[in-house]
Amino acid sequence: MKKIRVQFLLFVYDKTQKLYRKYFKKKKRQWQFTEKQLLEFQEDSLGRKLGEFYKKHGFTMIPKMEDHDVHHLITGCGTNFEDEIAMQFLLLGNGKLNAHLLAAIVWEASFYRNITKFISKLIKKVKI
Repeated sequence: MKKIRVQFLLFVYDKTQKLYRKYFKKKKRQWQFTEKQLLEFQEDSLGRKLGEFYKKHGFTMIPKMEDHDVHHLITGCGTNFEDEIAMQFLLLGNGKLNAHLLAAIVWEASFYRNITKFISKLIKKVKI
């Protein structure tokens, strides 16, 4: 069942991200840096940490979607399936709302067997 959930969310993301960028991010400019240039930023800067994140995971920037990866750094959420969902819950709790976020949350909240355990773990993560 988990494999089907992951495949569904990847399908939704793949089919909607270009439309999302075209219609909801049309005024936003893509970043003017490459992953390699980010690695040349000052050692403790957000740009450098982002460059290291891309290098570590073998990722490349998706134009106009770069802030998604910054969210990983800020929230401390990894890139596995559960952490991606956790990050969406954190973003929703902070006022972010979009089609990708809603699809992930609705799908997971509907079918995730251990949703209460997951939310409890998430609440502990964000407590200051």
